[in-house]
Formats: sequence, C-alpha cells, structure tokens
Amino acid sequence: MSRVRTSQAVATDAALPARMEVELGREMSKNAPPMLSQTGQRRAAATLWRSVYLGLERDILKGEFAPGTQLPTESEFANRFRVHRHTVRRALQALQERDLIRIEHGRGSFVRERVIPLPYGRRTRFTAALSDVQDGGSRHFLGASKRKATRPIAARLQIVPGQTVQHIETLTRVAGRPVSIASKYFPLPRFSGIDALYERLGSATQSLRELGVSDFTRAESRISAIMPTRREAELLEQPRGRPVVFVTNLTVDEHSVPIQLSYTRVSTLWVELQLKF
Repeated sequence: MSRVRTSQAVATDAALPARMEVELGREMSKNAPPMLSQTGQRRAAATLWRSVYLGLERDILKGEFAPGTQLPTESEFANRFRVHRHTVRRALQALQERDLIRIEHGRGSFVRERVIPLPYGRRTRFTAALSDVQDGGSRHFLGASKRKATRPIAARLQIVPGQTVQHIETLTRVAGRPVSIASKYFPLPRFSGIDALYERLGSATQSLRELGVSDFTRAESRISAIMPTRREAELLEQPRGRPVVFVTNLTVDEHSVPIQLSYTRVSTLWVELQLKF
C-alpha cells in the first residue's frame, strides 16, 4: 500500500486525468455495491461527467445561457448535479473543446459568443459591410476635435507635422454588441466641416461625397494585436486583459492623395475579419 501512495505522490500532470477518474470513481462508489471493481468505478465516473456535459450542452443549445453570459461556478454546478467539482471541471473542459464555452482563468466560464463575419477588402466600405450582416449594424458618434498632427500621422497623410487635422471617434455595434472603436484623422482645411457631416450622416463615405470625394480606396492596411486601454475595454464590453485587433488604414482619393488615416480597435469577442482582395 505504501508503494501505491508514493506513486500517486510523484505522479506527473500527464497522469491527472487518470487520477481524476479514480477520484470520481470513488465518488460513485459511495452508493455503489461493495464489490464494484476499479474498472467499473472508472466507467461510472466517465458516465457521470458525460451526463453533466450533456446537460450543460443541452442548456446552451436551447438558449438557457445566452451567448457571452457567465456560467455559474463549478461549486454551483456541483450542487446542481450532486457531483464532485472535478466532475464539473472535466465537463466544462469538454464544452470548451467543442467551442461552446470559453474558460478565462481567474474569471470563470462564459458561453461562446456568436462570431460576426465582416468582409474586409481594398474597396470594402465598412458601413456597407455592416448592412450585409444579419441583424445589421450601427455607428455611434463618440466625439470630434481638432488636433495637431503628430509625426507618424503627418507622415501617413503626407502633411507637415503640427498641421491641424480633424479627429473623429466612433463606436460600431452589431446586433446590439460593441464590435469596434475607430479613430479617424482628416487633413484640414480640405475637409473642414466633416465632423458635423459625420455626426449627421453616420458614414465616412457619405460625408466625403458631400465634400467632393466621389471615389476612394485603401492604399495600405496594417493589422496587429494590442491590449486595450481601460476606456476601450469598457466601451467594447470586454476584459481589459483580452487583446483587440488593431487595424491601421490609409485611404486615398482617385488621385492617390491621402484623405483619411484611421486606427480601429476590433473586439475579438464578437468579430471575425474576412480579408478579400
């Protein structure tokens, strides 16, 4: 017997599932016949966690837990199903493997959100892309201000550092969910008044047309990942510790003159960018 205890004491993480099955088997054996073998205990344990898994899977697929909502704790599920927490943990891991939930260490388990596909290409208009998405989308004007162009902004817009630019910030929602925050810069005085137009029309395309730009394309796009600021995480309704997709776009007119530089933070909770060129 001492050898068995020593073996268990030095067991590696790779042996954890086996130990968990033994523990779960012991849990089942409390109400089992005295002569139930170790093999029988393992089968009973497997049946037990799978029963929890199937019950939670059914609840999620039926909509008992809405996408994005936090699930009850392991202890609460253990009480509900009258099982050990290890049993619940294994069931939750299986649900995560099936991509039905996501487990965030230190925060809990959440029902996986429905990902919204957004096409993204050289001529894709974001507003038009939103209109093609089921449930539609909407832009919310967060504010505007005149600023002095920093060297990086001036270099992209091919203007002198310190030249005044119009800054506009917007929040985009799809199906009621916040999906992106955009900061746009337009060179002045060419686009004087675009802030009022944007607030009224809710579209960069329509605002530019009002100011005489009938056609434009993306000259350059850069995509990376960054950590959001506290304010950005709050606006996007996501954990601050979760990265966002950071998209830098340079837009030019029909004469290849830069007319807009935008920095967009896209929530990875809700959106999948589909690049098409």
